[in-house]
Amino acid sequence: MKLVDGAAVTMPDTPENQVHYPQPDSQQPGLGFPMIRICFIVSLLTAVVLKANYKAYSGKGTSETTLFREMFNSLQPGDIVVGDRGFCSYLVIALLLAAGVDICTHNNASRLDVGGRVCRYS
Repeated sequence: MKLVDGAAVTMPDTPENQVHYPQPDSQQPGLGFPMIRICFIVSLLTAVVLKANYKAYSGKGTSETTLFREMFNSLQPGDIVVGDRGFCSYLVIALLLAAGVDICTHNNASRLDVGGRVCRYS
């Protein structure tokens, strides 16, 4: 079993960080910190980080699910992935199931069960 999770974190406000990881548009220039989004795949057996991905926190294309999809190649058929509700999207579920990977995640009330291979918990 593997755990997937992500977060947004701030970085020191240095000129170099501002160039590579500019602060989000929601912050006024000079009044915030550069931010990145990170996503990890962790072994539930050993708590070892198996894979990590990060990008500048800059809107579309930098979400936790995008970062997770970029790490799908590290998953094997038969793996079970546990994640929070941020990873419950039709695209993520469909791609994982097509690759033979099961997922256990919070299920949005508007989502239908997908063939019994998606676990719901609250």
